[in-house]
Amino acid sequence: MQFELLNIEGLNAAEVILSRKANGENKIVAEGKSAFVQSLIKIFTDPMVLLLLAAAFIYFMSGRRDDAIFLLAAVFFEVGISLYQYSRSKNAMDVLKAFTKPKSKVLREGSISEINSEEICIDDILIIEEGCSINADAIINHSNDFTADESILTAESFAIAKDQSSIKNQIFQGTSAITGSAIARVVAIGKYTELGKIGKSLEKTENE
Repeated sequence: MQFELLNIEGLNAAEVILSRKANGENKIVAEGKSAFVQSLIKIFTDPMVLLLLAAAFIYFMSGRRDDAIFLLAAVFFEVGISLYQYSRSKNAMDVLKAFTKPKSKVLREGSISEINSEEICIDDILIIEEGCSINADAIINHSNDFTADESILTAESFAIAKDQSSIKNQIFQGTSAITGSAIARVVAIGKYTELGKIGKSLEKTENE
C-alpha cells in the first residue's frame, strides 16, 4: 500500500513523546488496592497467623513477654517468607507478560513499525490486517474489504463491515479484524476506550 498516495506520514518521534506525556500509556489499570497490599491483607487474615498473634497477645498480657516475643518473631518470619515468595512469583509473571505482550503495526514518519500495544499513542496510524487484534479505538482513514468481530462489545456473532465512508467508520480495542485491511487514526487509548469504560463501570458494581 502506497502511504505517500494517501498523504499519510504518521507521528514523528517528538509527537510520540508529547502524545504520551499528555495521554499516558495504552493500558487499562484496575483501581483499588495494589497487589502488594492485597498480599499483606491475605497474609494477616490467615487463620494460623491470627491464632499466633492472639497467642502472643495473651502471653504478653499474662507477663510472659519472652514467649510473646518468640511468637511475634515466628509471625514476622512467616510474613517475610511469604512476601519473598510473592516477589519471586511477581517477577516471574512480569517476565512472562513481557514475552506475551500483544504487538501492533503503526505508521510513524512514513515507515511501518511493530511496537508493543502499550506504546500506541493518540493520533498514531494503525495498520490493521486480516487476523490482527485491534488494540486501541480508532477512526478508519482507508479500508479494503474490511470487516471486524466486535462480539466482545456488542455480543453480535457476525462480522461487521467497516469503511471510511460509512457511519461505521470506527474500530475498537479488544476487537479483531476478520477480513481485509484498514488504516486508522487512534482516537482513544487505555481506560478511555470503549472497552476501558466497560471495565471502569464494572469496578463500580457492588456485590449484594
